[in-house]
Amino acid sequence: MKVKKIGLVCFLFFFIYQSVFSLPRNVEIEIISDWFKVEKERRFFPIKIKLKNNTNTKKYGEFKISLGKYSWSQAFIVLMPNEKKEISYVLAIDGNDYYRSNININVSIGDIHENRMVEVGDSYSYSSSSKNSLDKSNDILIVSDPLNLGLNAATIYYEKNKNLVYCKPADIPTNQLALSEVDFILIPSSTYQSLSHDMKQVVDTYVSWGGNLIIVDAASGDVKDFGMGRKYFYTVSLQKLKELPTFKKSHALSFYPKNGSTFEYHIADGNSFILFLLLLVFVIIIGPINLFILHRIKRKVWAVFTIPFISFSFVFVMVLFAIFSEGFTGNYQSHSFIIINSENRQAIDISETRLYSPMASSNGIRRKLQSVSYPIAKHLGYSEKNSRSYQVEYEVGAGQYLRGDYYISRVDNLFKTYQALDIKQRFEIKENVKGIKLLNGFNDELKIVVYDKKEKKYYSSLEPWKTGENKLMSLILPDQKKAFEAIGLPDVYDYNVTSYMNLCLKDESDFTIEKRNSRYIFIATGKKNPFYKVGVSSVNMQDSHHVIVGELK
Repeated sequence: MKVKKIGLVCFLFFFIYQSVFSLPRNVEIEIISDWFKVEKERRFFPIKIKLKNNTNTKKYGEFKISLGKYSWSQAFIVLMPNEKKEISYVLAIDGNDYYRSNININVSIGDIHENRMVEVGDSYSYSSSSKNSLDKSNDILIVSDPLNLGLNAATIYYEKNKNLVYCKPADIPTNQLALSEVDFILIPSSTYQSLSHDMKQVVDTYVSWGGNLIIVDAASGDVKDFGMGRKYFYTVSLQKLKELPTFKKSHALSFYPKNGSTFEYHIADGNSFILFLLLLVFVIIIGPINLFILHRIKRKVWAVFTIPFISFSFVFVMVLFAIFSEGFTGNYQSHSFIIINSENRQAIDISETRLYSPMASSNGIRRKLQSVSYPIAKHLGYSEKNSRSYQVEYEVGAGQYLRGDYYISRVDNLFKTYQALDIKQRFEIKENVKGIKLLNGFNDELKIVVYDKKEKKYYSSLEPWKTGENKLMSLILPDQKKAFEAIGLPDVYDYNVTSYMNLCLKDESDFTIEKRNSRYIFIATGKKNPFYKVGVSSVNMQDSHHVIVGELK
């Protein structure tokens, strides 16, 4: 009888365990990875992450892959209710340095986490369908099954550079970022036609953003514009494939924004008056006040102790203040606006960099704009009168459509709390036959000056735009100063500070550190592409390189 009771208890425990733990999880995560040899020089590691949302609500998540000191992540995973999604990712590292490194994969969706570590053995090698090592910029992705492809004509020209990358069709990364560093995708016509709809969409999106797709063994031999990029159709011949290096230098690639920006700026000397005031207070305390107190208590001999004590206390307070405010090292924050015009194949990188000197906020910057052809937006910046009012200046080329997210960062002065603020704003400017129309999506009222480059006229708002208002800017002024006076600014805002330290920074790493988060803000424009939405991303520093993490949607 006792044995039967024990058996019954065990059966009930097993039944309850199976009933509870066999229920489907809210989010199912499956990580699939496999090694296989491709080339000696490079190592190839494809990763597939299968996700399934078993709930009726949206789920948000991210994944991170790390190998040695390098790491890659995607923080924009969205799972719709009851949606299945498969993410392909491929690592690319020049092999020798990471021959024995372990690869760590971490996926998080909501409160569900999945981790996997892959041990790399000496007998393995891998290549990649994308470049993520950041030390080369000329990778060509060859998509084929089998991997050898047999396109000897292409390998003749790139064997020395070791920058040919082979990939099976099923391993084309679904994450667009994995293709952002690839100059060309070379694929046989039959393979391209056999791609699934999702894979074709990934490749076509890559081309529409400015990439180049080379379809080999095609019936026709022509070039077609596709979005911002091009599709090349070729028969397999050595003569045709010799043109690849020429394409890499062609206009097809020249207009596409590159990682990073060109800056020329000076760090301001902080608030000279405050530094002078602090020094004056120290001299007064250590001198007259100290001697007066010692004289009143008839202990002048104590001066040999009070002077060092006051000096130490003053330095101690200043050091603590520096530690808990700006630290001892100059730091910076940079927001880059990459404006891409798909209509006339132009792009411009406008960067707003703010430098912060130790123990005092510094807003002094100089910057150089990195642009191609005539820019669609020449100047983008802001000034602040107070925390509730922002004046924004734009210069818009005739007939252009500007739309995007705008971020403002601010640090209070020395006697206030040090706090960096990111305020996400939305603006939309459109020029039509009646004038310039502005939609204000800011959280605050907006005063704005817009310069019409074609007409050489300034538009000024007579009254602040309220949130959600969409109306024409009716006031036209020929003079820049009057345009700014119309919105309450007595002088034209100057982006160059009046005083500098004798130090010109050619690179932010010379003196500063990236203490605050920086962002790349993509703005797609053009009448033919009004459906593009703005993708906002962050910039990570890896070995002094800017890595774009984010995508146009």
